[in-house]
Amino acid sequence: MFELETERLYLVATPLDVIETRLNQTHFDVELRLAGQLQRVHFPPEWPGDVLGFFPKLVEQLRSQTGDKSWGATLVDKVTRLAIGQIGTKGPKDGTGTVDIGYGMNPTFEGRGYMTEAVQAYTGWLLTQPEMQRVTADCLEINSRSLRVLEKAGFSRIGEREEAGKGRNLIFWERRR
Repeated sequence: MFELETERLYLVATPLDVIETRLNQTHFDVELRLAGQLQRVHFPPEWPGDVLGFFPKLVEQLRSQTGDKSWGATLVDKVTRLAIGQIGTKGPKDGTGTVDIGYGMNPTFEGRGYMTEAVQAYTGWLLTQPEMQRVTADCLEINSRSLRVLEKAGFSRIGEREEAGKGRNLIFWERRR
């Protein structure tokens, strides 16, 4: 299982059982490997931010695959051992070595730079993987926080389009190797 460490965060692989637990409970504790040691991490009701709606589909995908049954990374605050967000890919890399990422943050931790720190670390790690050439992301034009995260994490704006039937613009971003 993978683990990254930043100044203020651990990014640790999120096992299927943690995702399933969150779908059935609003807060819980789990032992995860942080800095090489098993440590208790608290998952509060607001975790994983706005990616929670993606979890039911994700559980189906993970149950049907063989091998590693984890998805992306839980963002764990180093001081409090609190799960404060989630980041991961939206699927496997395509034939051009491109993968798309998504992320969510507990609302009480927004605006403190944690997600920028996580996106920089996770994207940097992705771009070291064999045959990976490009990481993409998208966000709503009205989501100023996410726009700023992607800018600060070194992504370049590559386009936009109206979100089908919703009258809102999606902005598309990329970061290359």
